[in-house]
Amino acid sequence: MSVPLAERRVPGGLVAGTIAFSNVDGPGNRFAVFLQGCNFDCVACHNPHTIPGRAPVDGDHQGPRRVRVPDLLHEIGRAAPFIRGITVSGGEATLQAAFVEHLFRAVKEDPALAALTCFIDSNGAADPITWDRLAPVTDGVMVDLKCLDPEIHRRLTGQDNAQVLASIMHLHERRLLHEVRLLLLAGWN
Repeated sequence: MSVPLAERRVPGGLVAGTIAFSNVDGPGNRFAVFLQGCNFDCVACHNPHTIPGRAPVDGDHQGPRRVRVPDLLHEIGRAAPFIRGITVSGGEATLQAAFVEHLFRAVKEDPALAALTCFIDSNGAADPITWDRLAPVTDGVMVDLKCLDPEIHRRLTGQDNAQVLASIMHLHERRLLHEVRLLLLAGWN
């Protein structure tokens, strides 16, 4: 059996883990995919298992695995009767934009999965080109804004928040912004 050319160009995603039935990763019950890697260094990282060297490998987190889209579709298919959609998170999902685009396109083209919505949970640091690439196959984006104050944001994440704020506006203009989540940390913001 030959592998379609489009699939050969997109290597598997580096997946830190999945949750078949999540009710906190977007609207309704969702299949959540946590991709490995992040461009922030957050003081209060919510998913440290997605950051190499940040959290020990244990019974719940076996470390990242390379996953091809057809294999992930099979996992999603088993959960499909019980979920409204899938959410790709991380780490930072947009760091593996080609994989996310390929996965979402495959979901939308699969008759058994096409009714599922495709959401991204992001730190918002992606540039407009990345968002525009993902827009045709994405139903919504949730942005985690760590802090409105740029200096506190930098201390919390190691990064400025200018691109995050620009992403929020860009996604809103594209009608892709589902929600903005503001991190609340006692003594920080």
